[in-house]
Amino acid sequence: MEKWKVKRYDYELISIQKALSIAKHFGDKVDEGVALANLGNAHYFLGDLKQSIEYHRKRLCIAKEIGDRRGKGRSYCMLGCALDRLGDSQEAIECHKQDLAIAIEIGDLVRELP
Repeated sequence: MEKWKVKRYDYELISIQKALSIAKHFGDKVDEGVALANLGNAHYFLGDLKQSIEYHRKRLCIAKEIGDRRGKGRSYCMLGCALDRLGDSQEAIECHKQDLAIAIEIGDLVRELP
């Protein structure tokens, strides 16, 4: 990855960490989940797949806790992508199946597409 891109992600990670701290401080589970998802996505694109999975699993727990079905689906999707890149195809498939089931359940036609 180009040096300037890594530097940009460093700044973004710092900003997202601050947003996560603020959300936790105020007990805002929605924003906490968003920050965790953003951290998971950033680590995914940086190639730190284990860290990405950790953040997306935390995001999934919050989505379940607050009843955010769309957030659950997106968490399963990104978990599936990261797990697949790590070589855990079976768990990745299960995550994508969960994502698809949620998409169908909530009528998210875009996410239903292959």
